[in-house]
Amino acid sequence: MKYPNLFKPIKIRGMELKNRVIFPAMGTGFLKNGYVTDRLIDYHVTRAIGGTALIGYALKARKAINAIEEAAEVAREI
Repeated sequence: MKYPNLFKPIKIRGMELKNRVIFPAMGTGFLKNGYVTDRLIDYHVTRAIGGTALIGYALKARKAINAIEEAAEVAREI
C-alpha cells in the first residue's frame, strides 16, 4: 500500500481520530438565506458515513454551525 498509515488511528492534541482521512472546508452554496438545508446536512453526513475522520466546514451563520453539530451527532450514532 502506498500510504500504509492512512487508515491507522492518530491522536492530535488529545483528540483521537479513527483514521487520517480529513475533508477540508468547502464552499458548497447549500445554505439558503443563511439557513442550513437538508442538502447541506446530507452532504456532511454522507462524508461521515463514508469514513472521513475529520470534516471541516465553513459557514456564515451560527444557526448553520449548530445544525452541522447536530448532524455530526446523528453520524456518530450510525
